[in-house]
Amino acid sequence: MYAVSQIQLSMQVAKRIAYLRAAGGVTQDELARRLGIALKNLQRLESGRQNLTLASIERVAAALRVDWRDFFVGEFAGLGTGARRAVSTARRLDGLAGPGRVIVPAGDEPPQQAVPVTTLTNAATRLRAGRAIEATAWVLLGRARSPEGAFIARILGGAMMPTVADGAWALFAPPDGRSLVGRVVLLSRTGNAEGGAQGYLLKRLASVEPASGGKQRVTLQSDNPSFAPIVLEVRNLDDLRVVGVLVRPLSASEE
Repeated sequence: MYAVSQIQLSMQVAKRIAYLRAAGGVTQDELARRLGIALKNLQRLESGRQNLTLASIERVAAALRVDWRDFFVGEFAGLGTGARRAVSTARRLDGLAGPGRVIVPAGDEPPQQAVPVTTLTNAATRLRAGRAIEATAWVLLGRARSPEGAFIARILGGAMMPTVADGAWALFAPPDGRSLVGRVVLLSRTGNAEGGAQGYLLKRLASVEPASGGKQRVTLQSDNPSFAPIVLEVRNLDDLRVVGVLVRPLSASEE
């Protein structure tokens, strides 16, 4: 009976660690970095497959900036869907804790100067329709003031390497009236447009040249030379449906 109770307690503490980490907006990668351990070891710890000593519990508590006794209190049965949702959200935000303090929405108004986190598809489709993007979290980027209407999204794929790595997070802002030539732009993608994920294109607007019939020939390029450029003919640049411009990739130095 004692052995079973020990196992149950260990599992409860592991779940509590995962919950408090996620509720605090700390990703698994970030907590592993703070603890100086491999990500797989932290995953074992949160799944209850890693032996916990009082010393290790105190280290985790210090890394999460909570009291170690918080791991032994609370109604685990009452966490239910909320805990699962928090852990799921933290996984979706994996790698984002470094650039700033992640704030998972809880139905309250976002803090002043917080930047919404979304997906490129969500930003492209909703901004094209004139609707607000759907945020999965909010981030405060230290002292740097973000442009009005800015948002954060993860870059998927290697098309923009080495400018932005596959899986990296980046800050975007709406077009600001300046020339888009030479800038990395997020375009809302419709119909059977080629060269991008469903709902959007993320490319560098390399050039705009006159074409026949009063149109303009636009060349969109990837920073990765292994991707072929895309050439489009449009009546004007508004037809490109540019909904965002890359401001910069996010790095841990912004914390």
